[in-house]
Amino acid sequence: MDAEDCAPILSVKDTIATIRLSRPAKANRLEADDLAELMRHFAAVDRDPAVRVVVLTGTGRHFCAGYDMSGFEDMAPLAGQPGPNPFEAVVNALAAVGKPVICAINGGMYGGAIDLALACDHRVAVARTRARMPALALGFQYYLDGLRRYVAIVGERATRRIFFDASEMSSEELLSLGVIDACVPDDAALAQATQRKALAWQALAPLAVAGTKQVLLALRAAEVDEARLRLTERRILASEDFREGRQAWFEKRTPIFRGC
Repeated sequence: MDAEDCAPILSVKDTIATIRLSRPAKANRLEADDLAELMRHFAAVDRDPAVRVVVLTGTGRHFCAGYDMSGFEDMAPLAGQPGPNPFEAVVNALAAVGKPVICAINGGMYGGAIDLALACDHRVAVARTRARMPALALGFQYYLDGLRRYVAIVGERATRRIFFDASEMSSEELLSLGVIDACVPDDAALAQATQRKALAWQALAPLAVAGTKQVLLALRAAEVDEARLRLTERRILASEDFREGRQAWFEKRTPIFRGC
């Protein structure tokens, strides 16, 4: 196998984990093995207390070309079964990571790649980025959790435009629709913007971040277990991190959070 054609790669430097899609010759199109590897990477960064921020990006001139079309044949037998399909489950797992996740969009993204980006907490794209959602033009009704995510983040009107137009969108359009949060001119600026955001977010209190993401996911799904979420609130209020945050505020210094 070509060294540049492989499953997604996880690397960790200090408090920042980077997950890199690594099939540049195929525009980082995801295959079945890639989905399994992404699941492992998401679980690994979630349970690693040293990781405070996760970056998801691609290799080369494209972020991701979505899921391998031939792989949908493997999903066909699952059509009559309840619950998410394999790709949907991967995107849901990314959305549920209890650390801040930055999507550094280094170029084109198509199909399910847009949902991968929307599952992240911040999306910054290089100006050459183009995106297209061809599901309806291919006869594919998009999966439930993905549509729920689209509507929650960009709104129903923009979701309808993205799916019904099924046309290529520029980075300027993606910014105006709310699909991306920021646009930068080139790869160097993308790396700098990603690093700045990661360094800012790695200083946040990890328990409070995880708790807030948990609540936001529950609100999006309209499945709020208030008793459980209130218990999490109380646990965080009693945490050493919250004590440290208050103490640092009064002492006018930067807090040192330990995730406990």
